[in-house]
Amino acid sequence: MTPRRQTARLGDRSVDAFVTDAGLDLDGRLVSWLDIDDVVEGDHRVTLGLSDATTLELRGLGSTHDQFLDELRDRKSTRLNSVTL
Repeated sequence: MTPRRQTARLGDRSVDAFVTDAGLDLDGRLVSWLDIDDVVEGDHRVTLGLSDATTLELRGLGSTHDQFLDELRDRKSTRLNSVTL
């Protein structure tokens, strides 16, 4: 499945966000599913709580907000369920 490009705001800049099997790709920089501890939704914003205690906030997803969250939840749960420790 080819990842769908979503345009979002990260800080004060526009980024291309792709939900992939390996994690969340933000302008070519990968945030691994294993590094994402929490996903908080609200006010058309998606805040990711990362394993190093920092947060990453995406906003400006516009009409693709719900679709982006659906893909994020689906890939994150599928990927983490397949990890064997």
